[in-house]
Amino acid sequence: LIFSEFLHYGEARFLKQNRFSLLTAFDIFRPAQSDLFRIIPVLIHLNLSFPGLEPIDPATPSGIWDYRPCPQTMAVLDKYIRTKTVDGLETDHPAPAIEGLFTIGSIGSIAQTSDSDIDYWVCINEHQMTRNEVALLDQKLVGLEKMISEKFDTQVTFFKVDITRAKNNDFGDSTVESSGSAQARILKEEFYRTMIHVAGKIPLWSVLPTAISLQYYNALLSQVGTLPHLSRYIDLGDIHAISTNEYFGASIWQMFKWLKSPFKSVLKMALLEE
Repeated sequence: LIFSEFLHYGEARFLKQNRFSLLTAFDIFRPAQSDLFRIIPVLIHLNLSFPGLEPIDPATPSGIWDYRPCPQTMAVLDKYIRTKTVDGLETDHPAPAIEGLFTIGSIGSIAQTSDSDIDYWVCINEHQMTRNEVALLDQKLVGLEKMISEKFDTQVTFFKVDITRAKNNDFGDSTVESSGSAQARILKEEFYRTMIHVAGKIPLWSVLPTAISLQYYNALLSQVGTLPHLSRYIDLGDIHAISTNEYFGASIWQMFKWLKSPFKSVLKMALLEE
């Protein structure tokens, strides 16, 4: 019962902070970006025909867990497509493939500007998909990035994150946007610290006090995760300590990224030092 109280209290605090982050983000968005931010969960949730977007294979995995667009989102979407002709907007998805959708990085923070790009984590259970389904989802996300760049003049990057791999601190190869597995715990810490919950399940770590998480994370997980299809929490893994080697690697990485975005690199170097 005590742990249940911790979970409910922690979730309420997390959602309150999440609302503040959303308000901050919308204060800085340009009007078109505000529309985009509301529309993106719908475009992930359903395989829609949307102006400027290449046709999506109906077999592409879709559906965000427990997601239904709010009235404001429906009103914005109606500016771009006739929502009355779209099936699935007002009913639960029968087999959602997306566990959670989150932003990561400067959105909703002191570092956000009207020119900021938006990075998303699209959290899935890859082992529940076929290789072809994973490829179709990749194709859809790339198509969305291209359409958004051309139609909304905003750089959006979707990172497809397998929940099991993220739990084991495996974030794949290094890319321009991510240092991959070389700084896995640093990346996970950045996600937990900066993420905005957009739709779907909430990471369990986010609703637990630090001391409780350190001592009882796995015990609590075994209690709330016995029915994964019903649980409203994602297990992306706990984070207790970060090795000095990762701080060194992250500093070198920020020196490299300084060439493209010096202000962001200075902020991140200060965070690493702190």
